[in-house]
Amino acid sequence: MRLGRPGDRGCDAAGLVNCRNTPDTSWIVKHDSRGTERLTHDRMHNLVGTLACMHGQLWEDPAIKVIRTLNQYLERTTAMVALRARAAVGMERAAEEIPSDLLGRADRIFDATVRSMNIGANEMAQTLLHGDGHVGQPFVTEGGRMDYAYWQRCLRGAWACDLAYAVISACEPEDRREWEPVGWRPTRLRWPNTAVRHLVSRGVGWLTGSRASGL
Repeated sequence: MRLGRPGDRGCDAAGLVNCRNTPDTSWIVKHDSRGTERLTHDRMHNLVGTLACMHGQLWEDPAIKVIRTLNQYLERTTAMVALRARAAVGMERAAEEIPSDLLGRADRIFDATVRSMNIGANEMAQTLLHGDGHVGQPFVTEGGRMDYAYWQRCLRGAWACDLAYAVISACEPEDRREWEPVGWRPTRLRWPNTAVRHLVSRGVGWLTGSRASGL
């Protein structure tokens, strides 16, 4: 997103109402999209494609070894906010939105989440992750393209972890079921060939990688 004043050519984000760019300060204020606005397949494909491009560029790059892993993030967050207990409270408060056969299984679901993060941190190829790619982070340009504007919590881990968070938080279940089988395969996105070959050679295909991260 380029910075500028509303109406200026340097300002191309839809909903931008004010912005400032000086040598020591950059800030942007935007109008929020309506919460009831359903994502289109093209916009969701933009988001997933952005992640795929980033993942492929830094696939197993030695430079990312200094970045915290998925499980380190989970450990730090748990120490601060008692994450297991808060997850259980969240399930109770959202009971009307959660399938009835999952209610009362907060510990089991939390343990499964921890296992998936351990898989992503220790058993799959490492790359740079957005780390917080839920649907509240993107912006939409005047041309209708959707992309990420928030990059302050990058992590190191498996590509499927970013994908799972983005897709699950953004898509209606019926849309996800319809779009997943073909539209978001690695070969359909902007992955460098080396990354795709790595997935195939290691036997970590689309379905395997996605399941490892809870998708």
